[in-house]
Amino acid sequence: MNTGVSGIGSGVGATVGTGVGVTVGTGVGVTFGTGVGVTVGTGVGVTVGTGVGVTVGTGVGVTVGTGVGVTVGTGVGATVGTGVGVTVGTGVGATVGTGVGATVGTGVGVTVGTGVGATVGTGVGATVGTGVGVTVGTGVGVTVGIGVEATLVTATSEASKPL
Repeated sequence: MNTGVSGIGSGVGATVGTGVGVTVGTGVGVTFGTGVGVTVGTGVGVTVGTGVGVTVGTGVGVTVGTGVGVTVGTGVGATVGTGVGVTVGTGVGATVGTGVGATVGTGVGVTVGTGVGATVGTGVGATVGTGVGVTVGTGVGVTVGIGVEATLVTATSEASKPL
């Protein structure tokens, strides 16, 4: 039973499962599972699993797994795994793993692993591993490993040692 399903636009293979307030715009192969307030805009192969308030903007191959308040902006191949309040901004291949409040900004190939409040800013290939409150700023190939409240500010070269 689809309760309150609305806003299903034109598309090829667009699919909506059960949910409350589930919305799909135009797109090719856009797919939704169950959820409350799940929203997807235009895109190709955009996929959202179960969740509450899960949001995906425009993009190609953008994927969101289960979660609460999981948000993905525009991007190509941007991926978010399970988590609460996990956020990915624009980017190509930007990836966030599991975590609470894990955040990735804009960038190409920017990656954040598991952690609580792990944050990475803009950059190309900037990587943050597991940790609590681990933060990396802007940079190219900037890397922060495992740590608690380890912080790395702006840098332009490889760096694997948390400050």
